Amino acid sequence: MKRRDFLKILTLLASSSLLGVSGSKPKEKILVVGAGIVGVTIAYELSRAGVDVHLIDKKYPGSQASGNSFSWINATYPKLPFNYNFFSQMGIEAYKVLSKEVNLKIKWSGSLEWFEDNEIESDSFVKLEKLMGYKKYTPVEVINSKQASKLEPSITFGDSRRIIFSKSDGAIDTDAAIEELTKKILMYGGKISFPCEYLASNIKSGKLFSIDSSLGEIEATKIIFAGGIDSNALVKKTVLKEPTPGIILRSKSFKKIIDRMVIGPGIHMHQQDDGVIYFGEQDGAPPTHKERLSNKPNNIPDFYKVQHINNMLEKTRTFVKNISDIEIDKISVGWRPLPLDGLPVIGWLPNQKDTYIATMHSGISLAAIVAKLVAQEVLEGTSSSLLDEFRPTRFV
Repeated sequence: MKRRDFLKILTLLASSSLLGVSGSKPKEKILVVGAGIVGVTIAYELSRAGVDVHLIDKKYPGSQASGNSFSWINATYPKLPFNYNFFSQMGIEAYKVLSKEVNLKIKWSGSLEWFEDNEIESDSFVKLEKLMGYKKYTPVEVINSKQASKLEPSITFGDSRRIIFSKSDGAIDTDAAIEELTKKILMYGGKISFPCEYLASNIKSGKLFSIDSSLGEIEATKIIFAGGIDSNALVKKTVLKEPTPGIILRSKSFKKIIDRMVIGPGIHMHQQDDGVIYFGEQDGAPPTHKERLSNKPNNIPDFYKVQHINNMLEKTRTFVKNISDIEIDKISVGWRPLPLDGLPVIGWLPNQKDTYIATMHSGISLAAIVAKLVAQEVLEGTSSSLLDEFRPTRFV
């Protein structure tokens, strides 16, 4: 994919919804499996185009990774190569278009990231230098602790000489976004069923005509799997490695202490306009908890909650001032889908013209752009060159 192609699509995004519905076929009945942020946004785009769309989830919308995530929209330095990074930047632009159609609570204030571990810092800046080589395509700069302190006075940056300032990053209220998108789906005539588990596809004369679900048979001429960590089981192919847990804390409404995403050593945090602070802990649970986590729970037993909360807040207090009286309202575990090579998996399954997959680690960041392109491909029968490097054919 050439850079001018990216810029062309970016221009289209900025000026239109990107989705042309002239090629859509009213007789199509499209089933979307998985009501996380990716599945819900895809179903929204399809329903908005006037398609007969049915969204199902085995639990409820936002019940898995999306509803238990740090909710960070970003295009930062780990997202390499260039195609993937620019795709993420386009994801940011797509959210801005989507926000004109749907009431999304997104705070666009950028992020600040720094490191204590010299080895991690060195590796990170090697990647960052490669990314910054794209110059105008990358809205990121390196600042010092004095500059960072002016931006975030409540944060102690220590002796950090190099702090990554990603200017275009945002934080979304994912639960509220999913709620608003599901309302729109229903308003446009789409259907939503939960709890409803996909069981099997029914094929006749080489064509999909329905699926079996825990609620019975559902008509479908095309199916889009957006099932996150369940993707391997859904498509009966190995496209993901074992998911990893990320522990998320949400506070009760608190006085304003930070404006940007703060990506400190061991702890990520951001504060929404309603005062709620999100804390993300990346180390996950210790290996001794392996058996307890075997069923991939989203809730933490009461016995461990205090332990996790105290550990995370203790880390946070090493670089954040004035949070001694903060109260935690919710603690959860988000299980993150991890493609085998780290890149999104998006496209028709090999030799199948009616079964599509859309799964990725950065579902929060990419949902808006993925939904636009997936809807376009499924409805118009086109193939977006922007997705060429993310096809499932590289694995299966």
